[in-house]
Order: sequence, then C-alpha cells, then structure tokens
Amino acid sequence: MKKYLTLAAVASAVALTTVASAEFEVGVGISAVNFGGDTKTNTGASSRNIGKTVFAGDVSVGYGIDLGKWQITPLVYIQTGGGKAKYSDSSEIHLHRKYAWAALVRGGFEIAPKSDVYIKLGAKRGRFKFHNDTAKLKTTNEWGFLGGLGFVTQLSDKIALDLGYEHVVFGNVKSNSVTGSTTCYKSNVKESNVRLGVAYKF
Repeated sequence: MKKYLTLAAVASAVALTTVASAEFEVGVGISAVNFGGDTKTNTGASSRNIGKTVFAGDVSVGYGIDLGKWQITPLVYIQTGGGKAKYSDSSEIHLHRKYAWAALVRGGFEIAPKSDVYIKLGAKRGRFKFHNDTAKLKTTNEWGFLGGLGFVTQLSDKIALDLGYEHVVFGNVKSNSVTGSTTCYKSNVKESNVRLGVAYKF
C-alpha cells in the first residue's frame, strides 16, 4: 500500500510541476511565403511551374509545457494572404492566395540557456482563388500537411524571438471549366514559409 501511495505522490508532484511550468503565449510574425506549383490543363497541355513570393502577417496563440530540456507547445495561427501566381506573363490565368490558418504542435529542445531548436507538425487550411480568363472565378479551401523547424530564444522572461521555416503541401487546386467545355487548370500547390516572429508569454 505504501508503495502505491509513494507512486501516487510522485505522480502528483510531477503533474503539479508540469502545470506550474506551463504558460500561454501570444505571438505576431511576418513571413516570406512562396506558393504555387506545377500547373497544367486537364487536356494535356504542357505543365508550368508557377510561383509567387508574398509577404504575410500572422497572429498566433499557444500553450507551452516545459518538460525539463523539452518543451511541447500546441499552437494555432491565422495568416494573411495576398499575391497572384500567374500561368504566364501574357495570361490572365492565375492563382490568388487569400489567407490561411493552421493548427500544429511545436516540440522544442534546449541547446543553450533560454534558447531552443524545434520541429513542428500539423495541418494548414488555405483559401485560394483560381482565375481562368475563359471561365468564372473559383474560390476553394484546401487542407495541407505542415512540417517545419526553427530556433527560438528568450529576450527576457516574457518575450521570445522566433525564426522558423515551414513547408506545406496542399495538393491539387482546380479552376472552373471553360464555358461550353470541360477544360480546366489544375495546380499542385505547395508553400515555403520563412517567418520571423515575437511571442509574449504569460
């Protein structure tokens, strides 16, 4: 019986320590986002790798749990959009990135006092508008797999600086069909996102 009481006491102490070292964070950031991908028609026209780099802002909320040298942080953010990736310079066919939001888990490891490296995994939902100059606009929402890595350092007890990279694979985004036919454009959309952010911890 004493053995079980001792184990229960140890478990309670660990739980209390974990709760005591958990903290909310709110962050803002700016990113250079390159989005686009291989684009072609469903009739077999030649594929073009379209791409566009835009600057985007974001707001994030997370809950960090310290586990010794490790920190686990469930995190959500919403990111602004902007920018049009064109099929060609002379064409009005383009993919417009609107906005996106993501839910992920960031796992960090302390490599120096107040400095961590991290990886993150999650999902991102992007909103895209595909303009086909011979068809109506099409707005669509797509889920993507998100992976990334980065570095975060504490500037003070409350403020942290974050430099990270994300790669997101959304899959195929299609335009509407041409009026009177079944011809449409299809892009295999991906994003590469380099972000500089600041977080405030409560």
